[in-house]
Amino acid sequence: MIETISCGPTPETALFTMPEFHVWDPSVIRVGNRYHLFASRWPSDKTDDRNFEGWKKSHVIRASADSLFGPYVSEEVVIRPRPDQWDCIGNHNPKVLRVDGRFLLYYLGSTNKGPWATGFAWAERIEGPWTRGTDWSIPTNNPALWIHDDGSAYCVGKKRSPLVPDVKPWTNWMEALRADRVDGSYKVVGDPMTNRLPGDYELEDPTLWWDGQCYHVIVTDWKAKATGIERAGVHYRSSDGVTYELVSPRPVFDHTLPMEDGRVIALARHERPQVVLDDRHCPIALCTSYRERHGESGIAVLPVQWGPVSPTAE
Repeated sequence: MIETISCGPTPETALFTMPEFHVWDPSVIRVGNRYHLFASRWPSDKTDDRNFEGWKKSHVIRASADSLFGPYVSEEVVIRPRPDQWDCIGNHNPKVLRVDGRFLLYYLGSTNKGPWATGFAWAERIEGPWTRGTDWSIPTNNPALWIHDDGSAYCVGKKRSPLVPDVKPWTNWMEALRADRVDGSYKVVGDPMTNRLPGDYELEDPTLWWDGQCYHVIVTDWKAKATGIERAGVHYRSSDGVTYELVSPRPVFDHTLPMEDGRVIALARHERPQVVLDDRHCPIALCTSYRERHGESGIAVLPVQWGPVSPTAE
């Protein structure tokens, strides 16, 4: 039986915004009885564009709540750009994990000397302090990680197709990598001249989990090849981490945000999915970044159900 996520209506408390800031790139972890939301933020303004390109100079913040579905309260700035380091201009797209009793935060950093890269920060407590590496760590763009019980790491990310590397907009293939440990040396899985996704489909913004038998990824549908909707959410799975199959062409999420009170918010952008799992590695929520059509942005924590793919979805 093939199963997938279906998103339910979102409660008002599950929307997290910050006046004067754009917030993006959610990642949630439960510690004790409290939920901690990590995200990137950058200053907004009151122009029509709301200074959205400021993400290139973003930094990482933490908010917390007593419930997975909020309301979340802003707590602190966790990471800021560091002078003369690999992350000196912007810190973006944070994702938080628990590894061997410590907390791992991995994020994209940028410098004026090269492209975005991914590095690690570690902490004994979720409130920090965080110790950052002096170099980047994962050799793929926009990665999503899974740490197995034996300590080995599996990772998916995006890369430009080596067959047409200079085409614009970029041809975003998915690649997979493994390492003996999370801070070890990552090696590409499978033929690097082929796309891990089927049907020449493309991606951005992967989130990843392992259910004990299969890897699952939810990504945004770059160029609308899988769902027919540009940057809708789409679900793939793989038993070996090399060959992925499309679970269903029906979007996991689209460019609307249905609310519990019956409203449907029309969105200009709806991206950056990040799955939240229960103790059995079953999805219970999907965090997303959204931007309303008039320019405001925020984080949504979408309730989800995990169940069989609808026959009408094929």
